[in-house]
Amino acid sequence: MNSKKKKVVVVGLGVYGSAVASQLALMGADVIGIDQFEPPHSHGSSHGGTRITRIANFEGGRYVETALRTIEIYKWMQQQGFSDRPLFQSNGVLLYGPRGDILEATHGVTNPIKGTIDVARKFNVAHEVLSGADIQARFPGFNLSDAEALDTMGYFEKDSGTLFPERCVEAQLKLARQCGAQLLMNTRVADVSDTGSQKVVMLANGTTIEADEVVVCAGPWVRDFVPEELRQHFKVERHVFGWFQSQDPAAFHIDNHPNFARFFRMPDGSVDFFYGFPNGHEVVKVAKEQGKPVDVNDPMRLTVDDTEVQALFNTVAPHIKGLTGKIVTRASCVYTVTPDHQFLIGEHPDMQGVHIVSACSGHGFKHAAALGERLAQEIMGQRTRGSLNADYGWKARGIGAP
Repeated sequence: MNSKKKKVVVVGLGVYGSAVASQLALMGADVIGIDQFEPPHSHGSSHGGTRITRIANFEGGRYVETALRTIEIYKWMQQQGFSDRPLFQSNGVLLYGPRGDILEATHGVTNPIKGTIDVARKFNVAHEVLSGADIQARFPGFNLSDAEALDTMGYFEKDSGTLFPERCVEAQLKLARQCGAQLLMNTRVADVSDTGSQKVVMLANGTTIEADEVVVCAGPWVRDFVPEELRQHFKVERHVFGWFQSQDPAAFHIDNHPNFARFFRMPDGSVDFFYGFPNGHEVVKVAKEQGKPVDVNDPMRLTVDDTEVQALFNTVAPHIKGLTGKIVTRASCVYTVTPDHQFLIGEHPDMQGVHIVSACSGHGFKHAAALGERLAQEIMGQRTRGSLNADYGWKARGIGAP
């Protein structure tokens, strides 16, 4: 009987890499995880203190299962002592905005609110559909005029809420270590190749590591690991976050207020949107999802200047009561976007056994633990129903279909 453990190298240990590494180690694989920094860190997108999770996802009904399973996994990790702080808090999510179509508002969906309602109804996700008057009454911290309220509809989902990204990554890395994974931090991978019998991971210092399979979770650096002719399908964007002081801390506290996304009409008739979090401690965190292309190796991308954060404040201030111009802190993140804003998860087009897990297009964090578990099950031969490659891979996505 062959008792040799399957050896898997995981490149990148953000939320996806740490999820895959922890689940593989839990299932008994010989895991080596590698990251060019020391996660959790602020160089990618697995940071910023808070992330919204939505159970009914307007991006598609297939995401309901993974959002729910991710919450279950993080609850289990906390119960098992892999974090002494909450990994998930059920403070709910509110989406609200104009009743009509919102062209190209977010993730390629023309009406995110209606789309969310449709998914919730189809998959029996508990929710409420709110009028503008309902929102005015239940969430007085928002500035919604009577005229706006007539043209406003909202979706409220009480069982979703907040994931805490740094804690989630830390918990997954702790689980991986306790299950025997070897984690190499501040170590850059220069290349991944296939000899036929083994996969070879070459480090920047010239050291090579052989493995049975390789999982590349390189975030915005994923373009370095895909064929050059396919890199055009992976756009790296930079986004800015701002934490602003609120004059009414009771109105925006994570214990009594949902996360939110606000869609609104501009004077020219177009629609803009932002999203936010009640952080507590008299602070509201807000961001817009209108990123700009960026060179991921430019160190200046981490710097958020006054002009950027002031522009963010100018967008959100008319819609949130009591928001002052005092900037508590600021940050940026970068992530990879595909042309249709869906995920790219599948085997490398030219190397069987090398898995690309990236390009989650700005809505992937809430699914990471579940998708990491699913990939680990496939690698370990524990899953026979469906495959990530069939659902999210190159052929399924029509990206340079080999």
